[in-house]
Amino acid sequence: MSQSILTEMTSIEAEAKAISDSFLQKKKDYKIQKNEEITKLKATYDVEIQNALTEKEFDLINQLKLLESKVLNTQEMNKEKAEAIMKDNKETIINQIVDKVVSTYGY
Repeated sequence: MSQSILTEMTSIEAEAKAISDSFLQKKKDYKIQKNEEITKLKATYDVEIQNALTEKEFDLINQLKLLESKVLNTQEMNKEKAEAIMKDNKETIINQIVDKVVSTYGY
């Protein structure tokens, strides 16, 4: 009788070990699967982020070019206005300069 109990216990122990080993293997497989999914997801997000950054960079470059163009136009308009003012007031400006020189240094 003790032999049959020992056999029964050994059988139960072997079955428990098989279940435990199976669980550990499933756990390991699940971990590997999830790590692969995370790696794929990360790669997908990296591509999406890179595409978004590239698009944003393109937009910012275009915006910069537009702003540079506006600055050049404004500078040109300011230059033209300054030249027009100088031309229209040339005599007055010259007289002011001469008066300032004369008042500072005399005749």
